[in-house]
Amino acid sequence: AAVVDSLVRAGERWSRFSPDMMRALVGHLNVTAPRVVWREGDGPPDSGRDALPDDPARARDGAAAFGAGRMHRRAGAFAIVAATLPAPTPGTPRIVTVMLHDGTGRRDLHALAPLLDGALRAQLRQLGSYDLTDVGLGVIIRNEHVPDDDAARATGAAALVRGTITAAADHVVADAAVYDARHGAATPVHAEAPTAGAPPLPALAMTLAGPLARAVAAAVEGSASGSSRRP
Repeated sequence: AAVVDSLVRAGERWSRFSPDMMRALVGHLNVTAPRVVWREGDGPPDSGRDALPDDPARARDGAAAFGAGRMHRRAGAFAIVAATLPAPTPGTPRIVTVMLHDGTGRRDLHALAPLLDGALRAQLRQLGSYDLTDVGLGVIIRNEHVPDDDAARATGAAALVRGTITAAADHVVADAAVYDARHGAATPVHAEAPTAGAPPLPALAMTLAGPLARAVAAAVEGSASGSSRRP
């Protein structure tokens, strides 16, 4: 099933789902037949079993977050998790970090992406009081190719960041896009870190995280007052 495959892929690669997220997924997922049956108006007759049998309204909420025509009948892990997230706390903007894609093609840099994700989150905590969503949510968004606007609206995020890491002969590059939920636009961010002298990966991650964190904080300051979940 698509949902199970997504969870397995994410778990095998990073194993970063928090206990709360796993409880939400396991508690609301029927792994034997992960199909959602919509009971909206005069639609087609129900068929199959509910993926969320204990609370079908949660499934409908998840579908609504994607907008008309964007939700498959087969429930995705993102729709399930997004439907269980509480609304952001007023005055504490929510930020979604999607682990950057490793485009270096180098085994010695394979661990840089998760290190950068951790460094980015650490620097964001230093820059302000933000609600940083679970790392596992970013994994699901990336695995299921959820668009920025859908991800931000469904989670109530003020900003979302994702991108790619590449490598040159003497430096590594992080090219990211910071999505501003209020304005519905993404701002490109470019960061570089020299690799001369073979610096440790955590140091490279911290260098790359600086420009990304400042760009995310700037987007949040401009969008926090207008960020909200889609009704």
